[in-house]
Amino acid sequence: MMGVMKSICWMWVLVLGIIPAHGAARQEKPPLVICCAGDSLMRPMPWYFRQLLLSDSPHFILYEWAQGGLSSVTYQGFYRQQAERWRRIRPEFILLQLGTNDVVPVLEGRLSLDDFKANLTSIIREFQTYRTPRGESARILLATVPLFADDPANQDKNRLVKTAINPAIREIVKRAQACLADNFSVLEGRPEFYDPDGVHPNPLGEAALAKNWIKSLKACRGEKNP
Repeated sequence: MMGVMKSICWMWVLVLGIIPAHGAARQEKPPLVICCAGDSLMRPMPWYFRQLLLSDSPHFILYEWAQGGLSSVTYQGFYRQQAERWRRIRPEFILLQLGTNDVVPVLEGRLSLDDFKANLTSIIREFQTYRTPRGESARILLATVPLFADDPANQDKNRLVKTAINPAIREIVKRAQACLADNFSVLEGRPEFYDPDGVHPNPLGEAALAKNWIKSLKACRGEKNP
C-alpha cells in the first residue's frame, strides 16, 4: 500500500512539473518578422538590425526586399517578380525607403510629383494587403528621403527633397495610416555621415539610420523609447 501511495505522489509531482513547462511553451511569443524594402539605402539595414535588435528582441526574423537603384516606378516591377513568394512570409512590419531615385526624374520633368505620390501609395496599399500570422494587416513604416551631401551641385535636388518629396511622403503616411521614420532629420547637417558619392551614407550614417529605424519601429508598436 505504501508503495502504491509513493507511486501516486511521484506521478502528481511529474504532472505538476510538466504542466507549467507546457504552459510556458504555449505562451512564448512567435518571432517578430520584419521586412526591409526599398532602394540601396535600405540594403545594409538588416545587418545593423541584427546587432541592435539582439538585446531588445531576441526572437525576430529579418528579410531584405530591397535593391539598389530602384525608384517608385521601378520598384513596382521588382515587387511583381517577388510578390507571390513574399506574401507567404506573413510579415508583421514592412519598412520602406524609396524616393531618392525619384528626385532627378521629378526635377527634370520626366516624372510628376502626382505620379510619384500615386506610385508610392500603390506600393503601400499592396503591402497593406499582407497578413500577419494573426490575420491582421502588416504595419508599414515609410521613411522620409535623406538629403544629398551638401554640395553646390546638389542644391536643386535638396530643395526638391525638402519642399516636395518629403512633404509628399508625409502626406502619404497620413492618408495610408502608416508609420513614419524621419530619416531626413538623421543625416541633415551631418556631412561626416556620407560616402564620397554624396548620395549613400557611410557606415557611420548607416548605423545612425538603423538606430532611427529601431526607434521608429518601437514607436509604431506603441513602445516607449528611452
